[in-house]
Amino acid sequence: MLSYILAWHYKGTDICKFDSLLNESIQECPKHITNFTDLGKHYLDKGDKELGKTLIWKGVSNVKLIYKDSNIDYDPLDIVRFVNERITGVFMTENMYHSLNKLIQT
Repeated sequence: MLSYILAWHYKGTDICKFDSLLNESIQECPKHITNFTDLGKHYLDKGDKELGKTLIWKGVSNVKLIYKDSNIDYDPLDIVRFVNERITGVFMTENMYHSLNKLIQT
């Protein structure tokens, strides 16, 4: 996941490095979610809709648990939750799941 975290750093400064690091992250961690969905959104922004949708679909298919936004006790300092949501993406809110599915269907 080091490649994924490094990609965050390069997103605003070197988009080619961002792209490369996300692809590397997908090779290293094919069961994670956000590396796929971030790269998919990047390709959608570039105009490559088919590849973007495919990557987002692959990421969404790795989701293990979807929970309702109304049932969340949010603790911004909970490191386990941060890792599960932002890095591995095994937990996802219902709203995030639906917004990703909308990107696939448009």
